[in-house]
Amino acid sequence: MNNLNFFNFSLFLIVSFIVMKISFIILKKYQIVDNDDSLKLNLGKPIVTSLGISFLFILFFNISYLLFTKDFGEILPNRFYIFFISIFVLTLLSFKDDIKDIDPKIRLIVQLIFVYFSLTNLELQNLNLPLKLIIFLTLVVWVYLINITNFIDGSDGHCGIHALFLMIGILYVSYNENIYYFSTLLAFILVPILLIFLIFFNRPPAISFMGDTGSIFLGYIVGYMILERIFMQKDFFIISLFLYPILDCSINLIKKTINGYYPWARLGDYFFLIPIKNGHNHKKVFFISIVYNITNLFFYIMQNNYSKLFFICNLVISLILIFYYKSHKNEK
Repeated sequence: MNNLNFFNFSLFLIVSFIVMKISFIILKKYQIVDNDDSLKLNLGKPIVTSLGISFLFILFFNISYLLFTKDFGEILPNRFYIFFISIFVLTLLSFKDDIKDIDPKIRLIVQLIFVYFSLTNLELQNLNLPLKLIIFLTLVVWVYLINITNFIDGSDGHCGIHALFLMIGILYVSYNENIYYFSTLLAFILVPILLIFLIFFNRPPAISFMGDTGSIFLGYIVGYMILERIFMQKDFFIISLFLYPILDCSINLIKKTINGYYPWARLGDYFFLIPIKNGHNHKKVFFISIVYNITNLFFYIMQNNYSKLFFICNLVISLILIFYYKSHKNEK
């Protein structure tokens, strides 16, 4: 894995910035903007959205470069072309949805279809469970993680930060164990993309959003990474690295369903949005997300080096963060 080095990382940073900048200019020219402030999240003025489309171009360019300069055949998943076809279709569908709304039921059906075929990319037989049960559970979990990633994209930098630290965690365990997966390759490419996006385009106050285009793109990869780790190393505690989004969205989706709403209804009821809706700026949530994820990553590293009991620490700080956000609810 000599090609996963500082030179290529730097190259990917440069490529990410150039492609994102060009994409930003084009999107701005054609007025692909988000001016919907129905949730009172203080947009202020129309902001360029769907910059996540650039993530797709960068991924294909960088992975083609790596495959051309080095044989990564030993870590590519079975029928790897299905992975790329699926992420291409899902990202383009989301881009169209950003421009003109598509019925959420249609989007869900398309996700289920492409994720179902993507299951061939995973070593499902590695878990000692009935195959039909594994297929069903994996399909549900992957689609759920796609949509959770989409749901947490409501504050400047929030979705990007959580995805970034998952990627960093994947790189850490790969280098620490000296075992490389397709997820390692993806994380090595995605970390520069997310750094450039967060630093130059999406840190508060954001000049651009990734849109559903970017969050669905990231969600598909997040789902793959977590599931690959579970099937290859039986590391169920990998969810620690995405624990806050899972808890926040799951709690609110249950509440939403009980109250008679569709899971995809845009009510702005996620905990991380409460401070913003009560007058705090996006910088507060951005900063808290960074601190939380650094701490959360530290406890995951402690899990891997010492004891899985450190998962309790991951759970506790995630719940503390939820209660902290919830404490803003009574502010005027």
